[in-house]
Amino acid sequence: MVYHPAGEYKGDAHTNSIGSVWALFKRQIVGIHHWFSAKHLQQYVQDMTWRLNRRSMSPPSA
Repeated sequence: MVYHPAGEYKGDAHTNSIGSVWALFKRQIVGIHHWFSAKHLQQYVQDMTWRLNRRSMSPPSA
């Protein structure tokens, strides 16, 4: 449990960050994969991480 008014946080790391990551992951499962298996969970997480790290990049010019 974190009590933010008491300053119980440090820098850019806070509970909202991981909450938004899980929300994006759940949206990816429902919207792209529709279902997932435990066997391929690592690949789903790696795909979501790749997308998350590149979400602010613009596509290359042709």
